[in-house]
Amino acid sequence: RYPLIFQQICVACHKLEGQGGVVGPALDGVADRMTPETLRKHLKDPKSVKPDSLMPQLPLTEENVDELVAFLSTLKA
Repeated sequence: RYPLIFQQICVACHKLEGQGGVVGPALDGVADRMTPETLRKHLKDPKSVKPDSLMPQLPLTEENVDELVAFLSTLKA
């Protein structure tokens, strides 16, 4: 149901539909808060979007980023 990269990395810190970690914000409705361009920038360099972000710069490939942006862009409230 969720992309493998999301299951491997994102849910360690982020909750979605009540499941997952609690370090980062819940990702329910993230597409209402961030454009695909902002999501892409945030995934590549979180502090460039939110300087006080706790999210580390992750070792994501361009393919991973594309897959995550496509998925996260569907998460509307």
